[in-house]
Amino acid sequence: MRKLTYGIGILIALFLLGGSHAWASLIEMPLNSATTTRDESRKVNFGIDYSDVFDRQLDSSGSGGASAKGARITQANQIHAKVIYVVNQYLNIYGKLGGTSWKEKITQNNGAQILVNYKTSFSWGLGSTGGIRFAQDWKVFYDLQYLAMPNADVSDITVTGRTTTTKTGSIDTNEFHIALGTGHEFHTYSQLASVVFPYIGVVFSTLTIDHNAITWSSGTFTDRLSEDSNFGVFAGIRFANESNWTLRVEGRIGDESSVSVSLDYLF
Repeated sequence: MRKLTYGIGILIALFLLGGSHAWASLIEMPLNSATTTRDESRKVNFGIDYSDVFDRQLDSSGSGGASAKGARITQANQIHAKVIYVVNQYLNIYGKLGGTSWKEKITQNNGAQILVNYKTSFSWGLGSTGGIRFAQDWKVFYDLQYLAMPNADVSDITVTGRTTTTKTGSIDTNEFHIALGTGHEFHTYSQLASVVFPYIGVVFSTLTIDHNAITWSSGTFTDRLSEDSNFGVFAGIRFANESNWTLRVEGRIGDESSVSVSLDYLF
């Protein structure tokens, strides 16, 4: 168990050393997937998620206008407050509200490099998660999640190293993912973490970014961009104690390279 914990820690550390940051979404899991000692009558969970992605490559080939030959999300961070209602072990329903900061880099067909910085904007999400136990302390869980950032306004635009004085427009983003994971529950005698739950899994995700007339002094960009890769893998570790607190750290690669941290309390 110690070697597995160290391995996950090294994976997450590599993510943290990786570089700049971008759009992210934490893989949620059912509250009772990390401990068997909790009172099943407890139904409501409150928590805070923080997510960071180091890089997400985008695809403009199906955008219609196709004025970009390359694009990527280069920097953003995201924080959400969330509420989870436990229907049963197979179904937890959740919602999240928060804010996201965002930057992207667009390479146009003429070779111009456009760096767009968007204002910190409102973002929200809905989803469901659940799981089953097998072979004593082994568990399988799923997560279905939709995440949106509507109408994020442009803050500033740099074109091939020069900041433009004229900049208008906004973006709307929509992401959906389906994730399936598994992990093993380890019971300890520590008061800080009575249950330790390392886990791994796979995720399928879609992302669309609608550019609403992003305009600067010498051009306009209106393409719809989407994800370059749909499939990813994730790994993480969750710590739970008898006081109904849980702390989770998670890393993800493939569709995006990301790190997420979650702190939850079950009432």
